[in-house]
Amino acid sequence: MTDAAPSIPLYWWRDEPNFGDSLSPWLIEQLLGISAQWSNTRHKLVGLGSVLWASEPGDTVWGTGVHPLSELRAPDWSPTGVTFLAVRGPLTRDYILERGGVCPELYGDPGELLPDFYVPSSDMAHAGIGIIPHIYDKTGRRFAESVPGTRIIDPRRPWPNVCRHQRKNAALSGRKV
Repeated sequence: MTDAAPSIPLYWWRDEPNFGDSLSPWLIEQLLGISAQWSNTRHKLVGLGSVLWASEPGDTVWGTGVHPLSELRAPDWSPTGVTFLAVRGPLTRDYILERGGVCPELYGDPGELLPDFYVPSSDMAHAGIGIIPHIYDKTGRRFAESVPGTRIIDPRRPWPNVCRHQRKNAALSGRKV
């Protein structure tokens, strides 16, 4: 018998890689100090991304959110049997409560903890505004393309690349990332 390294079952969206979902296993590993293994079975952690719909009885939700496409992905989704530690915001909590779930008034996206574990170098200078549209937000992308001097930051790129572009824009604006 071998001693397997401890790991946590974690769900993240893999069908179309994007910033929050691809960041999820790395950030959870930083926070917990153990590896995260993708899982689509019960008794998993559901965290970053708009993947509330993937939670099922026995799962634990921490910081995920609801998305307009959630109804299409899981029209019969129920919060019954799911443990909620925190959700992204009040709209997600309302969605859970409307379906008979119990969810504390604790809000926040685990992605907000990223700067505590990863600070990218800012080796590229860029002036102007950077916009990160949701991967399915065609209207937001068209808007960003219409604003002179605006740079679109593609959330489908590897998460460290997205962070580098965010940091450059934040450094130029004086915001702390």
